[in-house]
Amino acid sequence: MITGEQFAERALTGGYIGIPYEKLDCQAFVEQVLKDCGISHNWRGSNHMWRDALSVKAKITNEMAVPPGAWLFTIKQDGGEKERGYNDAEGNASHVGIYLGLSRVIHSTKGGVQFSDISEPRWTHYGLCRFIDYSEALESPEEPDKETSPQSAPSPSPSRTVKYIDVTGLSDADVASLLRMANSLKGLI
Repeated sequence: MITGEQFAERALTGGYIGIPYEKLDCQAFVEQVLKDCGISHNWRGSNHMWRDALSVKAKITNEMAVPPGAWLFTIKQDGGEKERGYNDAEGNASHVGIYLGLSRVIHSTKGGVQFSDISEPRWTHYGLCRFIDYSEALESPEEPDKETSPQSAPSPSPSRTVKYIDVTGLSDADVASLLRMANSLKGLI
């Protein structure tokens, strides 16, 4: 089984940027990355992915909680669920992309496969694909044992979040390396 970080790295370095939407729509793009990682599956669209492919589904409320390799969705609660034969409140997915970390998303839309930011209003929910292992990214750092911790331990310095890094001129491999480094530091700072 591949990890979420391996999946995100493949999406970034697989040579997909710029492939036209007509050749690789959003659902086909995510499926192709999965296939290139050795896992083959065929869904009938992003809504089918939303309903069938995920082990965890959640609304995006804190981007720091979204692990690399998670699938991001545009979910609409517009009543169309019942028209499509679903008698539930899960909503309908109209778009899907892959979260790379550091606020970056890769997806296929008008203009082809491209990057966007997780803070864009289109990204409302995320899901963890049942074929990908996210356990390493979801592990939280261990809390020190309060009974054995020294009372005079210095308090940690306030953390800083760097939301945007200018990667203009960097190769896909260099950007992938930056993302790996930042994602590995996520729980430490």
